[in-house]
Amino acid sequence: MIKPREQLQLTDKELVEEHTMVLRADNPEAAHNIVRFSNKERCFKLEPSVDQLEVHFFQEGCLLNVSSDEAKKQKDREDEEKAAMLKAMEEKKAEGVEGGEEEATGLRNQFNFSERASQTLNNTMRDRGTMTEPPPSVEFASQVTQWE
Repeated sequence: MIKPREQLQLTDKELVEEHTMVLRADNPEAAHNIVRFSNKERCFKLEPSVDQLEVHFFQEGCLLNVSSDEAKKQKDREDEEKAAMLKAMEEKKAEGVEGGEEEATGLRNQFNFSERASQTLNNTMRDRGTMTEPPPSVEFASQVTQWE
């Protein structure tokens, strides 16, 4: 029998001893005392059941049977894309060997690059308003007491 070096050495008594472990399907971090307001009874009610679902990984997608026509079409399309990419890389390598200096002059600074078309002047917004003459008004002042 082959044993790894880091395996724990147990005595015969420890080897014979049985350990029972229970695997439970509840979420230990789920709240146990969720209270919600019941409009029907106009009071707060304790929720009897708590959602135990815990999502660890989620990915949307579709499954295709490998032998289906759609899967074969998808595989052919992926192969064509790979072949086109390899062909383009080979062409660039061939051009790079012949015209290496010309390509170096055509390189631009990728961090400070801005096209001429994007350097247009943006006119600022102007406030527009109208002024009218205020209507004529007359000042009126008087005093009133409870005896008048």
